[in-house]
Amino acid sequence: MKNKEASLRYKIIDSCIGNKRNPFPSMDDLIDKLEAKLGTTFTVSTIQKDIKAMKEDEVLAMYAPIKYSKSHQGYYYSDPDYSISKLPLTGAEAQMLSETLGLLEIVAEKNISDEARGAFIKLKNSLSVTQHISKVNIPYVVSQRAPQQWGFFHYNTLLEHIRNRQPFTMAYYSMKKDEMFMETTHPYQLLEFDNRWYLLGYSESEKKVRVYGLERIMPDWHLEKTLKFKEYKRKEVIKYAKFMYGMYPLQGEKKQIIRFYVSKPYEYILEMNPLHLSQKIVDRTDELITLITVNLIPTHELIQWFMANCESVIVDTPNIKATIKDIARERFERNVIKLKLPVK
Repeated sequence: MKNKEASLRYKIIDSCIGNKRNPFPSMDDLIDKLEAKLGTTFTVSTIQKDIKAMKEDEVLAMYAPIKYSKSHQGYYYSDPDYSISKLPLTGAEAQMLSETLGLLEIVAEKNISDEARGAFIKLKNSLSVTQHISKVNIPYVVSQRAPQQWGFFHYNTLLEHIRNRQPFTMAYYSMKKDEMFMETTHPYQLLEFDNRWYLLGYSESEKKVRVYGLERIMPDWHLEKTLKFKEYKRKEVIKYAKFMYGMYPLQGEKKQIIRFYVSKPYEYILEMNPLHLSQKIVDRTDELITLITVNLIPTHELIQWFMANCESVIVDTPNIKATIKDIARERFERNVIKLKLPVK
């Protein structure tokens, strides 16, 4: 908070000293302006320290050319074109920002609006820094990205409907029924999980909040202009982003503490890359295994994660263990191939 207030004081002092209409502000002028803008009192000592920091502090790196004119009894910049808002980036700062933008480009890719993309390009160009590559001519940062999810072209339009609180009817593909059906939804939020995007909204047909995969939304839909937008219940919406690993909750399950054991090498992986924000390492007493808990609403994706990591993870929550067994049994029975051996 103190750093933020100091930054505001520097900007106000800069605007006063650089004001061409009212040049040579006195110490009293600076204090009056600061108190009017920030709504608190300041001493001469505080402002003198601020001016000294603006001139000499190597961390701030403003190096403001502030001088005091005895004849005008006020402050001025010896360089009339100086302003802290025009401070150029150092070479190291420009390189760091360029690399950060490169990372943002990898993470965001197409997941931003055209306006944001335009601002992004302008910022990159304004750096006037070439892309940094190593001595063997390869980029420092690379991401192995899967092809963009089909249906992501809905992103900007769906975001507009969410902002404007516009219910609409769409053609949606059901994987369970293997058929297309018309669905009216009140859109609340766009969510991303495991590089896939989903729409969260209220379903008129199911009379509840549910998720829709963007890849299953067909390109054509129409707005329901006469239908009143159904306001969401905050708890129903935030639980998807806050209390789930994945998008599809198991039917009838509520938020609960889920216990599981992991082998020692796998503990390190989960400690460095937590499964969820609620993850806790509970017990390390055993030399070979560690007890971990997460406090979540069980989802199909969480069950899939347990099954995929069954060699290193042992679930110790009865209802989750039972669900895993049922799904594993169902999969095995569905995939059994009966061979008809020839009769001798």
